[in-house]
Amino acid sequence: MAWGRQRDQWHHTASLLAMLANVHRDAKKHPRPLPPSQFHPFEGSKRSTGMPVNRETFGAFLAMFVSPEKLAKHQEQWRPRELQEASS
Repeated sequence: MAWGRQRDQWHHTASLLAMLANVHRDAKKHPRPLPPSQFHPFEGSKRSTGMPVNRETFGAFLAMFVSPEKLAKHQEQWRPRELQEASS
């Protein structure tokens, strides 16, 4: 019940914010009016929450935070088990 009330209050607030933004927007720069969903924290656009984790992205993540020397030294430790067992 509290969740529904909070959403209802945000619908109201988002409508007011959209109205204020549309009143003060420059119609030449922004010809389309802003929808209330843009100001609603529970709705709005459905964006991805992050990047998918796979071998390529995990390697890029490690390269950002681990020096190349440490990465080369501990490469065997970070390899998937299937690859470790296949190389043995």
